[in-house]
Amino acid sequence: MTSFPSLPPIGELELDDPFWRYPSGAGAGEGVARLRVWAASGGTGHLAVVTELGLGASITNSIEDIWNDLRARWHGDLTLLEHYPAAESFPDDGDHLDQVIIGPGREPAWRRIWPVPASSPDRDWLTGWMNRHGHRITREEG
Repeated sequence: MTSFPSLPPIGELELDDPFWRYPSGAGAGEGVARLRVWAASGGTGHLAVVTELGLGASITNSIEDIWNDLRARWHGDLTLLEHYPAAESFPDDGDHLDQVIIGPGREPAWRRIWPVPASSPDRDWLTGWMNRHGHRITREEG
């Protein structure tokens, strides 16, 4: 079982690129997504959210390339979330948010953040985090 680090409280929005191009070893060799990066409150790193736009290679299939690109630009602790708006979800399971962890020599792993599965042992904590910060991630503006 994979252990996921806690999600940081969100501070100042540092980057909002609505058409960020990312490298990909899958498909067309690149994709386009919305990238937003927030400083984590208390100077504990950054939270990066990559939102699927359906342009080029998917963020899920490109996640290791995306991670490597973000790690080269954002130093220190980095938390990565995949955001799939309802219009880009397949199968149609609505708007959802997943935390991604990638470690040396390990396959990527995902944890559903929203909607929080009833089976999640972190359900109460994740629901509280989304109540405090989720609106900034899932809405159209930063």
